[in-house]
Amino acid sequence: MKSYEIKRISPAVNKTSQKIGPKILVNPYYGCEHQCLFCPANDGFLKRKAFDDFREKGVIRVVENIIDHVNNYILNNDYAKVIHLSPVSDPFQPVEAELQLSRQIIKHAADINMPVAICTKGSVPGELYPLIQKHPHSFVQISILTINEAKRKMLVRGNGASVEELLNGIEAMSDYGIRIIARIDPIFPYITDDMAEFKALVDELKKRKVRYIVSSVADIIEGALDRERGYLEAIQPGLFEKYTNLYTEKINGRIHANTEYRESIFSKLKEICESKGLEFGITWEPDINGNSINHKYSHQISNML
Repeated sequence: MKSYEIKRISPAVNKTSQKIGPKILVNPYYGCEHQCLFCPANDGFLKRKAFDDFREKGVIRVVENIIDHVNNYILNNDYAKVIHLSPVSDPFQPVEAELQLSRQIIKHAADINMPVAICTKGSVPGELYPLIQKHPHSFVQISILTINEAKRKMLVRGNGASVEELLNGIEAMSDYGIRIIARIDPIFPYITDDMAEFKALVDELKKRKVRYIVSSVADIIEGALDRERGYLEAIQPGLFEKYTNLYTEKINGRIHANTEYRESIFSKLKEICESKGLEFGITWEPDINGNSINHKYSHQISNML
């Protein structure tokens, strides 16, 4: 990273916290050092200057008054039941070690007895385990794209935790009594859709007491595929053409792999998970008409997300 910018943003104009049903979605960091392929934090999907600044200049903006902001949001909205940290930028990307905004939010949630739903490709510090475990409805989603470390590095181009570190963290949190959802999410066609590797990863997750697994297939914002053409070709010659041929369904402003491919992947993943006694679900996935196909694959796990 080139620099960090700390900027105080008024709650009247800041969109760091938003609501979806009973969840408050909190992004303490605008921009993400993990630089995952096709990630909406870095591809302009949110159309915010702060995210553009990260992609173009290597600058992360942070919300200096994040606790006041979140607290005011909770106090003025009686629907608030859980803090989701974070829906876009990773709450435990490397800058967190310096600024510790996610730690502050988790501590605040524990102080006011509100559950947290954490989603990260990073390592959750052990010092936070008691605060997370304190509320029975808190849980942690660990995004672990593949069991293949070389492939993980292709897709998480910044400083995310290694496969070994993620698995060790899952085991430690499970042993501490924290509910874990493993997100093998998203699946990248022709890169991480190898069912033998998926099965091997599921086996490792089961050993670490994981009961819930969530997946999806990567979708792409318009323009991002062309921008990543050179990178895809570096991964595998001809991969850009394969993606161009597969990603044919434009739905709600995103480009999706065709429904037949996605449903085939989800059916196979569901079968593998259920054969191991694990629950399987998917994040929101539409058909060509924009209607959700989640009911075909998700069970009670969907209510946790």
